[in-house]
Amino acid sequence: MKRALTLSFYRVATVASLIVSMGSLAHATEANRTSSGRSFTAQVQAAAQKARSKSFESFVAAIHQVETTGRTGVIYGDGRRSMGPLQISKAAWRDAIKFDPSIGGTYADCKNLAYSTKVMRAYLMRYDSVAFKSGDWETCARLWNSGPTWYMKVRLTNKYWAAVRGHLQRQTG
Repeated sequence: MKRALTLSFYRVATVASLIVSMGSLAHATEANRTSSGRSFTAQVQAAAQKARSKSFESFVAAIHQVETTGRTGVIYGDGRRSMGPLQISKAAWRDAIKFDPSIGGTYADCKNLAYSTKVMRAYLMRYDSVAFKSGDWETCARLWNSGPTWYMKVRLTNKYWAAVRGHLQRQTG
């Protein structure tokens, strides 16, 4: 009985807290209006939509800039755990090859941008074909940066996505 009362108390406290938060949320939303009159959230959503309209090739170019500032060749990163212009780990390469064996080649081929692009495409299709096909480059960038369980560590991918989004927005066309 005592346990049931304690749980009920916490439920009431939680509901009361949510009600207070909703009032604060409305105030915070109004406070986040910018000089353009749009809320910060609306601006972020507009930027994401603009990024979504980009092609896969534009997305690859943005990732290439973020990962290696546009360099090609044998470039090691992550303590030599990733290689090439798109910084592909051996595990990601294996996953992509397993998903699409027609890619062929060896891990050393990841030094080539065209080959790395095929690996990236297969990896993204394997783990989130819906995001890939719809051009949801935010999800794809977070997946590429942090792997298939990225959604469990979104905070860790925020800077990466911001950098990719910035490159996507700066691209013409």
